[in-house]
Amino acid sequence: MRISTFLLACFVWALPITVCAADTPWYRYTRNDTTGRAVQALGPIPVTQIPIPILFGISVGDFAPNFGVPRSGGRTHEGQDIVALLGTPIVSPTNAVVTHIRYGASAGHSVYTANPGNQTFAYLHLDRIHPGLAVGDVLERGDVLGYVGDTGNASGGAAHLHFEILEHTPLDPFPRLTKNFTAKEKITFAEKLLADLPPLEANDLRTFLRASFPNEFVATASVEETAPQPSTNSAAGRVLAAAPTDLTHDATGEGVTMLQLFLINERIGKQGKALEEVGATGYFGEITYLALREYQQTVGIIPADGVYNADTRAQLRRKAGLPKVIENPVTTQPTPPVEAVPTPTAVATSPLMLAGMPQINLSKDDT
Repeated sequence: MRISTFLLACFVWALPITVCAADTPWYRYTRNDTTGRAVQALGPIPVTQIPIPILFGISVGDFAPNFGVPRSGGRTHEGQDIVALLGTPIVSPTNAVVTHIRYGASAGHSVYTANPGNQTFAYLHLDRIHPGLAVGDVLERGDVLGYVGDTGNASGGAAHLHFEILEHTPLDPFPRLTKNFTAKEKITFAEKLLADLPPLEANDLRTFLRASFPNEFVATASVEETAPQPSTNSAAGRVLAAAPTDLTHDATGEGVTMLQLFLINERIGKQGKALEEVGATGYFGEITYLALREYQQTVGIIPADGVYNADTRAQLRRKAGLPKVIENPVTTQPTPPVEAVPTPTAVATSPLMLAGMPQINLSKDDT
């Protein structure tokens, strides 16, 4: 390496610099100051098993790998997209140091952190950065960074986290996203987050978490150190917990939202992709119907009628590893003895008697 090239790469006016290479990427933090020492204190060994940074609603197995997928302009996808509800908290999965907070036309709101093993983690398309987060902040595992969004070139599509691991070049995050935070960790992180917000913002976020993740956020409020229950630790299980009965056209609510997130993350085919572009709206319309029917056809549910029904729930139970349940079992009842029916006695009526009787209007409810 020529000395002139080395000096050009490492010199920054009026700032002390640690020894670095000529090809040091822009996102690497190399200054020899308090923040630089905090970065060095993270240690030289990378974290190989990374918990999913989205705090609620997503677990291992809920998303497929998409690193390296072709993108427009001849480029390839350099991270892992994880579709989730807009506004869900994103936390640091390891101890870390905030090195960059940016906004760009492509990445939208983004946060970059230094992590153990001299690696950089990037969180893109955030709806917003957590209030008060600043470059140089030293983070503990579970500290909040921001919230799931669709900013930058993700605008108009499904809200999601674009997560990158950078070490001179991008690395595929998918093989390392192998852990879930425990139920106790999730509620501990959430309580710390809520305590860090002003009262009105904390109340709004608490209301959102309770409404969006009632089987996960509320249930963990007093949980002991145990693994999440099977009914809510997978996308399929969350659909079953939120929608125990049939769903069809015009249905709304959390059950529809969980079903849509499941279908989006399954990435079955073009109808699932169409649903991903719209996002999890909580309304069961034609796009959801087509995506569900596509899923039913793929897994062999007959008939594939686009209705979230008992056969679909049975398939989700198998996927979630839950025991088989027979819905509305038919039981054989003993035939009761036939009793003689007395002949009714005719009752005389008159217009005067009928005038005092309530009138009944029968109409068909087709909703």
